[in-house]
Amino acid sequence: ADPYLVEGRNGAVIEEIQNQDSEPEDLFATNFGQVTIGKSETRTFRITNSPDAQLQFSAISSSSSLFVVGPASTSSNSSIPKGGFFDFSITYNPTSVGLANSIIEFETDAGAPFDLFQFLITGEGVPQIFVDASATGANDGSSWTDAFVHLQDGIAAAVEVDEILVAEGAYYPDEGVGQTDNDRNSTFVLRSGVAVIGGHPIGGGESNPSIHRTILSGDLQQNDINLNGDNITLGHTQVRGGNAYQVVNLESAPGLFHLEGVTINAGVADGASPLNQGGGMFADLNFANQLHLIDCTFLANRSGSTTSTSTGSAGLQIDGVFSSPFSQSVLLRGSQFIANHIEKDGGAVDGPGLEARSVNLTMNDCLFEGNSINGNTGGNSGLAFACFGSNTETCSLTDVIIQNHNFSETTADSSLIRVQSMASLTFERCLIRGNSFNPSPLVDALLVTRDNAALTMIDSLITGNDCDGLHDVATGPSAPSQSFNYLNTTIAGNQLSTNLMIRRASTTANGIISIVNCYTEGEIDNNIQDSFSIFRSHSIVEGFPADGDGNLADTIDPLFVDARPNSEAPTTAGDYRLQATSPLLDAGLSASNLSPIDLDGNGRIQDNDSDGTATINIGPYEGDLIVIPTDGVAEITAIIRDSVTGDVTLTVEAATATSYTIEYNPDLDPVNWDDATTGALAAGTNNVVIAEADYNGPQPKTFFRIVTP
Repeated sequence: ADPYLVEGRNGAVIEEIQNQDSEPEDLFATNFGQVTIGKSETRTFRITNSPDAQLQFSAISSSSSLFVVGPASTSSNSSIPKGGFFDFSITYNPTSVGLANSIIEFETDAGAPFDLFQFLITGEGVPQIFVDASATGANDGSSWTDAFVHLQDGIAAAVEVDEILVAEGAYYPDEGVGQTDNDRNSTFVLRSGVAVIGGHPIGGGESNPSIHRTILSGDLQQNDINLNGDNITLGHTQVRGGNAYQVVNLESAPGLFHLEGVTINAGVADGASPLNQGGGMFADLNFANQLHLIDCTFLANRSGSTTSTSTGSAGLQIDGVFSSPFSQSVLLRGSQFIANHIEKDGGAVDGPGLEARSVNLTMNDCLFEGNSINGNTGGNSGLAFACFGSNTETCSLTDVIIQNHNFSETTADSSLIRVQSMASLTFERCLIRGNSFNPSPLVDALLVTRDNAALTMIDSLITGNDCDGLHDVATGPSAPSQSFNYLNTTIAGNQLSTNLMIRRASTTANGIISIVNCYTEGEIDNNIQDSFSIFRSHSIVEGFPADGDGNLADTIDPLFVDARPNSEAPTTAGDYRLQATSPLLDAGLSASNLSPIDLDGNGRIQDNDSDGTATINIGPYEGDLIVIPTDGVAEITAIIRDSVTGDVTLTVEAATATSYTIEYNPDLDPVNWDDATTGALAAGTNNVVIAEADYNGPQPKTFFRIVTP
């Protein structure tokens, strides 16, 4: 047997590299592929020793400075015990366009031909493309000085490019080489594998979309009302006609599409299908695709017309493939859907903010606000968003706010959110408030689910909404069993014309409902109680008594900081955190907790009633002392503050005996952490007490972390 072997590790692929290998292959991690200049790519390698003898080897070297070997221990002689292994990495840092090679080598005491091991690695540096509407240079995209002034030219030049960087300013899809002025069919077609990143200042610099707005505008004639002088149309009534049907599209190709830091504005999808949907963006995912939309704003886009009977989303339309052999996934992070509008005359329409079909959809830190539909006949569902699947897809929302939608028509079904035939729907730390629907016998609930296998709502708040009911449950003829899990959620201050929190919208609906650590106003439909098994624990649920298992009577005042009467809805006012004497403090079941933080970002689980035992609260809010996780040998697992002295006791679990420093920070500044206390930990459980003066308490919030050598 060979005295040792060398492996390349490229993700899950692990393959042996032969000595003197001179043909780098991506499979073996020796071909780094295309890497954008200014970025880096790291691959991992392993030397595995035989069980026969210890192996001595020299420093591992690279013949090119573009390929850096790590860690630091690879720079000197070392040894591997019998049957052991040694991992090292190689990082490629291209500085110029083109191919680059390096010989990796090390010497051993294994004897010929294994006394010298060599192999070749390669990579290719590819350029970034720069776009700046204010640039005055060569207009070739090679630098910020010589940036393209039209985004279309940057996209056209992106043959072997990973990134297009775009400065603040307004960009129109009918401008650029080969484009036709005022052609409503013009659109920005994103390319697979090419990231378009906006939000950069004029002349270049770090991206900050909230300050440096990069606008992809459908206002081709540049005649829409622009109240703030920033080339942004704030509402669909300010559109003056002749706008692009769809501002952004995708090319038909597999791979990853990435758009970041842009505002997509004033698209008007009022043409024939498919130009009657996706006024802001039409994402037709027909391959094994991924779509990432990061820090993007979909603002005042429109679809349909006063004569339309069929249309799709105004903001973002995502179409996957039912029963497709491919998998399509969409990530929305830090994105906003504001004041997008559907205009129609009959027919069922869905999702003026967002409509997604047959994709796995993940939304993190997003906002839906003020999206609308105008049209009296036919169904109108999902004013914020609508999602449809084929019983295998998932939809997940984390840290999402859905607010200030208003639907006033009286002869059409309506809902804020519609989700149908999905394997799972999850809300975590979500806030749904201030939405209004004119009550009538035809109006649906705030949330409508149909044929979904599972709904989970964690650490969320639903308040200040004016609607018929909160959650309508429906099934088709197949009547699949459904499960609804509410955990640490508060539903309060809503004006419900039916006074129903959960309503059975079809006679075949059946399944399980679990309500744990929750406070809920609004009754559960008697038909739901007949066809669903209902489990309650450590909760207050309207219409149910204090019947054990930690449940409290629905007559108890929860003592919220600022509860608003139902009659004030729709409103975003109110504060549903808990007063210091609330019966909901430390009244939950800690074992059911699924999240390390609450709706405010505070750490779970704390001793909020100062009885010496940390127990989770009922509802989405916990407290104001926050533990930041660390990757060291010690972890803070619980935190208790003495309500009299203000001193804090941290429970710390240590894998081994070690010294430590507890640091604190009042505003989660990434740099300026201060020391609260230092000391030594024993292996196992430790209690560390920090005096109030040592962490400058009390403050609105205090973040703690533990640092070990």
